[in-house]
Amino acid sequence: MLARVNAALLPVQVACMESGVPCSTPLGPSVLGRTGIRTTFAYMRIGADPGHIAREDIRDTIRRPSRGISPMVADMVTERPWTSVEDIRRLAGRLSGRDVPKLERYADDLGRVVAATGRSTAAALRAIRTGVGLGDTMDVLDSSRREADRSTHADDLAALESVAALHPDAATFEAWLRGVLGRQPPAMTSCCSRRCTASKARSGTTSSSSAPRPVSSPTDSATTRRVSAVSSTWR
Repeated sequence: MLARVNAALLPVQVACMESGVPCSTPLGPSVLGRTGIRTTFAYMRIGADPGHIAREDIRDTIRRPSRGISPMVADMVTERPWTSVEDIRRLAGRLSGRDVPKLERYADDLGRVVAATGRSTAAALRAIRTGVGLGDTMDVLDSSRREADRSTHADDLAALESVAALHPDAATFEAWLRGVLGRQPPAMTSCCSRRCTASKARSGTTSSSSAPRPVSSPTDSATTRRVSAVSSTWR
């Protein structure tokens, strides 16, 4: 399969891996460390457990998108290793000045992600990209890049939304995707051997001169449907 950028291959690669279909794997777990995907996962972890938010997830999300929160207030939010959405709201209530509405807006954004995470992976990803505004932030970053032949951050976010159809549980989506990308794909040779044997059996001959006919399998059909579903957003 050809694609404009590697990110577009993510849903196809994951669908093939989940179906046990041999495939090349141009994308590994390292792709999940790209800025847009890393920030998205930080929001999703917050959405899954808003009462136990890691300091690192606050640092990844409080300035994406930019909210103009002062460094001093950001340091106050990350003073402890763990915090919560309610702690952030209480801190906003104790402060005064221009940072108060900005911090309240941040808490509201996190609340929006929490609500969407309870619905589905697709809902959570849409809320982060459009509701919170991470997509617009990534567009700004993309506009300043020089390499036109690489995946953009917008491509990365679109790829994640395509994969969401394969794993609707937002709370476990990140762990599931990391696991899939970290696996070795099925061996190409064993699959080809099985198909060739099945083809010869159907034709009633084992002669090397007989051209084997293509043989489809339930796995092939299921994979075709799955790839078609997760790839539809790229058309």
